Amino acid sequence: MNLSKNHINKEGGKILAEVLGKNGTLEALDLSGNLLGVSGTKALAGALKTNTKLKYLSLYSNIVDVDGARALKETLIVNDSLQFLDVGSNRLRDKGIMEIAEGILGNKTCALKGIGLRFNFITEDGADQFFSKVLGKSKIENIYIRNNELSEPFLIKLDEKLKESKMKAYLDVLEKVQYLDQEWIDRSIWISPLWVGADPKQIKEFFQHTKECGLITSVRIKQGK
Repeated sequence: MNLSKNHINKEGGKILAEVLGKNGTLEALDLSGNLLGVSGTKALAGALKTNTKLKYLSLYSNIVDVDGARALKETLIVNDSLQFLDVGSNRLRDKGIMEIAEGILGNKTCALKGIGLRFNFITEDGADQFFSKVLGKSKIENIYIRNNELSEPFLIKLDEKLKESKMKAYLDVLEKVQYLDQEWIDRSIWISPLWVGADPKQIKEFFQHTKECGLITSVRIKQGK
């Protein structure tokens, strides 16, 4: 059922939760682009503790934060039917995705095979901890985590780690690794965050006055928090 972009708020989420708790046939529910917030997410998460049919749920872009993720954790601990959960474009951050990870690992019969985590302000530390917890220790095979705070050097190391472990997992963020120049990466210096108003010319001048740096040949600025 596709209910995306219908301005469904927390009250609408509670009504849907009541229906979902009694429904025994629905297998897919797309609620992306609504306004469920924490209250609406908690209500739906509660309904999924008893619903044993839903396999696909999208909560993409619904103002879900770490409290909503905590509610989903409690659901994942007891739910054995959900196979794909999309919580992308929310405000989970590192703490939120770790709540999700704990939910997955807290259920030996968890059926979740794919998860969407794009646009969630996830840092490299958070992503590394998440991957270490769920990959190879759960049924998760597909992770969609693009558009977070993951640098190119981090992606290269992650790609190497997966190849060494021989784990069969698809991470959308690794698709770009094959196009990266390892030699160029090794010669790069990464700065985060940049000062407000910085431009490539200012950054070049800054580093060219640093003896350890050497000659600056190119500067790239990646936008984002």
